Amino acid sequence: SKTKFVLTVHDCVHELFPNFYGSKNFILRNRERLCLAADHIVCVSETTKSDLLRIYPSVQSEKVSVIYNAGDLSKEPIESKKYLEQDF
Repeated sequence: SKTKFVLTVHDCVHELFPNFYGSKNFILRNRERLCLAADHIVCVSETTKSDLLRIYPSVQSEKVSVIYNAGDLSKEPIESKKYLEQDF
């Protein structure tokens, strides 16, 4: 297929604690295959990326990026009215 496939990995809890999920768990059975098939992988934290690359060394680190779930919460939020009035 010419369609690009991007996979998002939120955590590796299934691999880290497999005894809680059972051997027939979909993620445990398929994550490595999905990672290898993906054109790019998005992890939601550096820890998740590190876990994923450690657990599946066959996954190329170049195709894994970190994109956090939330914005920068260390700054004051922009007021909606001011944001809507800005010229982009």
